[in-house]
Order: sequence, then C-alpha cells, then structure tokens
Amino acid sequence: MTKTLSDYEASILQLHVELQRLPPQHPDYEKIEDKLSRQLTAWSKKLNITIQVAKNEKTPWLASELGYNIIPMSLKKDCMVRQTGDYVAYLDDYDMFCGLCVERKTLEDIYGTLMNREQRSRLYREIVRYEADPRFNRFHLIAECTYEEFLEYVPEIFVFTHGSAQYTIIKNILQYLKRFYKIKAAQHQVTFEGEIIYVNTDDVQVHINFNPGGAAVIIDGVLRETLVKRINKYGKVQYFVRRGASEASKIETINSLENRIQVSFVGSRARAVEKYGGLVRQWCRTHYKQILNI
Repeated sequence: MTKTLSDYEASILQLHVELQRLPPQHPDYEKIEDKLSRQLTAWSKKLNITIQVAKNEKTPWLASELGYNIIPMSLKKDCMVRQTGDYVAYLDDYDMFCGLCVERKTLEDIYGTLMNREQRSRLYREIVRYEADPRFNRFHLIAECTYEEFLEYVPEIFVFTHGSAQYTIIKNILQYLKRFYKIKAAQHQVTFEGEIIYVNTDDVQVHINFNPGGAAVIIDGVLRETLVKRINKYGKVQYFVRRGASEASKIETINSLENRIQVSFVGSRARAVEKYGGLVRQWCRTHYKQILNI
C-alpha cells in the first residue's frame, strides 16, 4: 500500500518524539535517527512543490527538467515584495515558501555578474534584499560551469563587423583603440587598402591586417594582439578582442562572495537542475519541524 503524505507526517512525528526522549548515547538513538532520516527523505520526495521563476530568465529551467510545476515569479506591484533570486520554491501542501533562494548563472553570466563592478553591486543589493526577506534563510548561487572553467574564461568583446558601412567600421575601430590602447584618432586618419586598415596619427601608426583566422593589430611595428574572427548567425564576419580579469581577481571575488552566500560550480545545466532539486529537498528535510509545526 502506497503511503500518503499524512502517513509520512505521522511517522515523522512519532520518530521525532521518540528521539527527543532518548539521550544521544542511548543504544537505540542512532537507529531511530536513521529511520527518521529515511522517512524525511521519502516525505520530501512526496511534496507538491511549485517553482517560481524570475521573469527575466532567458533560458529558464523547465518543468520537464525539474520535475515540479513552474510559474512566473510575482512582481512587486502584485505581491508588494521585490523579486529575490531566480528560483524560489513554494510548498503547496503547507502553504509556505521553502526558505531556499537560488540565483542561477551560466559561465558567461557569472563572469559578467562578478567581474563587472555595476553588475556585482546589483547582485550584492539582491543579497541584501534576501537577508531582509523573512521568507528565506538560505541563498545559493548555482553556476552551470566548473570552477576551473570560470578561472580560465576570457570573454570576447565585439570590435566591428566586416562588410558594414565604412563609417561604422571606422567608428568601431576608433572606439576600440581608445578603450584598450588609449589611442585617440580622427576619422580622416583611418584609411583602407585592400586587406589592411591603417590608422596614422602624429604619435602612432596602427595597421590592422586581415588573415584567415582573424586580424593582427600592429602598433608602431609591434604585434599587440590578434582579433578573433567569428561568423554570426546572419553569416556576417565579426571581429572580437579577448579581454578578462586575472585569475587572482576572480578567486578574490568568489572568496568574498562566499562570506555572504553559498556558491556551487556544478559543470552543466543538467547538473544544475539536479543540484537545485536536491537543495530544495534538503532544505525541507532540515527544516521539517518548521514545516510540520513540531
């Protein structure tokens, strides 16, 4: 006969009471504790849970992946509470929120969030909201990449699209040189000759030479870097520069973040989904007395 949620509740209550009556050194204590743990695991898997997902999630985890119903997270104008995290779980059987608040990041997301000052400040403001929200007592950031992938990641920053209007290419190149090399030049100082773009000023000479794999940036006769060549979804050739924070800076940022919240680098989307489901059930098992009003 299949046990109902009520059956599990009764078993949990009975075992909890038995455990409270025994001192930890009692020979039956560990046996009862193990039995309670098994009942809590089965009970947590039986729970009806609805996952509320932030509306700004671009590629959210799906109900088919999570195994739970999914609804959009309510906005402040609807519930008078500001959105916190990307995923929160509601325990339908007990009309209460699971105290776990989860922020989910892809490799590109976590780099952009943590290594950009403005975006990092936004995350810390969200953590402050979590700390002030009585619904939650645990904040967990789940990254769909490994820690090593995060440390090695260097983002590609757009420079220009080959084949765009010449005015646009010149504008983009001048912005690139100013941003990364502090070189200031005027539009009339940029010329095109076949597969080479020249930028000549009174102080510096720049050649951008195109090749099958990218474009070499030569400043005063010295190769400074090679732009990465990519074909976008419209078939246009684009060029990017690779720039990123140092490994030491990344480590320092993660260490600082972990003073406030928990961070898990799980390696993939599938493992992130599995991790989240496990965290929800773990929270319920750990806080069963709160849920069941014991």
